[in-house]
Amino acid sequence: MPRTYRYGWLLLCLTHFAAAAEPDRPTLGWMQTVLVRWEQTCRRHLNLPPEPLPWIVFYDDRHAWHVNPESKMLPERRRLSASLRFAGRRYPLFELETTSGLWLPDGEVLPVKAEGVTKPYAQHQKVYAQMALPALWWKEHGQDSIPVEHLYSEALHELTHTRQMTSAMQQITVLQARYHFPNGLDDDIIERTFGGNDEYRKLYEQEKAQLMQAVMAPDLESCRRAVAIMLETVTKRQQRFFRGEHDGWAAIEGVFRKPTKFLLRLKHVKISQKEGHARRAVIQVAADLAFSYSERGDLI
Repeated sequence: MPRTYRYGWLLLCLTHFAAAAEPDRPTLGWMQTVLVRWEQTCRRHLNLPPEPLPWIVFYDDRHAWHVNPESKMLPERRRLSASLRFAGRRYPLFELETTSGLWLPDGEVLPVKAEGVTKPYAQHQKVYAQMALPALWWKEHGQDSIPVEHLYSEALHELTHTRQMTSAMQQITVLQARYHFPNGLDDDIIERTFGGNDEYRKLYEQEKAQLMQAVMAPDLESCRRAVAIMLETVTKRQQRFFRGEHDGWAAIEGVFRKPTKFLLRLKHVKISQKEGHARRAVIQVAADLAFSYSERGDLI
């Protein structure tokens, strides 16, 4: 083989090897920790079996790593030797480039930006979660502005949505036939509509403070009292604002504001290791009572 061809072939092999490089140890470790914490969340707080693991898309500005994908749907990809463990099983990583955009299971190719999102695909019959890696969040927002624990909570928040969204979409379809909602209906619609209303915000902040008191209550009876007070504030807010052109919004809020979501959005609460079991019991009671947020008391 002529020397020029040998060098060209070697360069091609090296380029392919570099492109197919495994994620570095911090990246792999962060993804693995997300799955460990998700399994713990399912078992301890949601009282749900951790499986099935949803299709998860971890990504930065160079690569996306798909976990438990429907491989036949993927465009050109590389199956890596690296894998992640979840609920006693190993899941291989499938790598895609993101230099030309982020390919997602719903068929979209989007500009790469740091965010966590849960969306439906397969005609709203299945869901996937996408989550930017810490390096991308810190590149866009600065490392000091976003603690890594916040990003773990963000990932758990989105994974919780994967247990809710299919059922939520079915409920939303029923409500859309009964009430009028704006185009682009999503779980931020109420925030966008009333976020600038001082009276609404005051009541909403009271609810969050009251639920925080329930979560941090020293005993179960105190927890029950705090949540009961919170639900009175919820009723007051809904009766005041969800009427007229916003009739039916209490029902749609019941779909979006499941208790698991509301509790997991308390992103900076740290459960004491010494009081872990008692605190989890308090959190579970808060979740049980907070089912009054929705017309149905299920989690999925």
